Amino acid sequence: MAVATMDREQFIEWLRVEFPRLLQQDPRFSAEVTGVLVQALGSRAEFNRLLEEIRRLREDSERRFEAMERRFEAMDRRFEAMDRRFEAAERRFEAIERTLEEHSRTLRAHGEILARHTDMLMDHARVLRALLIGFGSLGARVGRGMEQAVRATVEEFAGLGPLKAERLVLTDAEGEVFGIRGQAIEFDCYVHDGRRFLV
Repeated sequence: MAVATMDREQFIEWLRVEFPRLLQQDPRFSAEVTGVLVQALGSRAEFNRLLEEIRRLREDSERRFEAMERRFEAMDRRFEAMDRRFEAAERRFEAIERTLEEHSRTLRAHGEILARHTDMLMDHARVLRALLIGFGSLGARVGRGMEQAVRATVEEFAGLGPLKAERLVLTDAEGEVFGIRGQAIEFDCYVHDGRRFLV
């Protein structure tokens, strides 16, 4: 059957049968596919760089939250000082207007600071959403049927078999991968026969 006359289902079935055979029998084709996959999915160094950027982003966010907390504590101290000033203002009526004007300026300054921090938090949220979308699309690129192609490739090159290929989801209890305890870590293709191969 010519490839040009195949419908989608027939093409996918032909690809499942022929793709592993081509990878095994044609070293040049195998090298080309590997090059395309590295371009599409990125190298391990790029992935590690992305993880490092996420770690730095998380640390930067933590520093910003700590700075905000210190500012709020400073604001609490300023409000306590305001209470003392109002008590003094009750004894001296002339000082009330000056004190209120001073506190109004302070509150406007704090409002501006809070507005800037809100903008920064929104920027961080947008970056995190973009990262999540990127990770989701990365997983979607692999597609269905890839597990069997990887399984066949590992069997051929490792000289082992029969192997099983399946999807694997682990829980990162300590938060070592993404810095979030209990985060689910998903592997699109886990190939094994008792000795473990992870692809």
